[in-house]
Amino acid sequence: MPLDDKWTRIFPERTSTIENLNTRLVSVLDKLKSQINPAGPPIIPKITFMLEQYIQLSLHRIYDLAEETCLAWNRETPSAAFLLCRAAIENIAALYTLELRLSELVNKRELAEIYNTIVERIFWSRSVDRLPRATSILTLIKKVDRDHTGFQNVYDTLSEFCHPNYSAMLGVYGKPNKKKVSVDLDKAIGVNEKTFVLVFNALLPALNILLTSLSKLESLYPDLSAMSDDDLKKQGIIIDQ
Repeated sequence: MPLDDKWTRIFPERTSTIENLNTRLVSVLDKLKSQINPAGPPIIPKITFMLEQYIQLSLHRIYDLAEETCLAWNRETPSAAFLLCRAAIENIAALYTLELRLSELVNKRELAEIYNTIVERIFWSRSVDRLPRATSILTLIKKVDRDHTGFQNVYDTLSEFCHPNYSAMLGVYGKPNKKKVSVDLDKAIGVNEKTFVLVFNALLPALNILLTSLSKLESLYPDLSAMSDDDLKKQGIIIDQ
């Protein structure tokens, strides 16, 4: 399992968090595919193929980031765990907000806008001018927070440990010794139950949000296929038998 069992002995009150986190990671791992072939079987409509691309790209990245969060903690490197956890949560926010937007567009039967939204998500960038302009991650985080109160606060807390300030530096690497008027320095100083809770009480709920969003996205496939077929019929590309 990504998060080592030894932590259940070190932090026995966090056993449920550790077990649930490892279970969620297995659930994400089970969703990963090594190839998406629109030729099938079964044959996949172009719009569903594009959506599946984005979902799988997201899932591969989220799983890697989440797993590496656990492995960084196993190596007793909390700074890396904070950075990786925050990155995983950013990607989960992107997938969550895509599900919100696509569900809205499917209800309105706006096929062209659905296609444009998916293509935009696959190619958006904040550094390449010729590509669609990516939405600020803070905007996406705030959208998730509307439905999951506290999501932005969790993200902001993680960010404090990703920047060169008190929390990320003296709070993780330093232990002042008032009697000796000295400071002990070691990355292991930050390996404690408080930082464990900050990292994994952020990652576990985010993975729950991810799996729910994924189910909702997958439930859109039949409607997307039907809308695609209807569009092809209107264009005379396929004919009813």
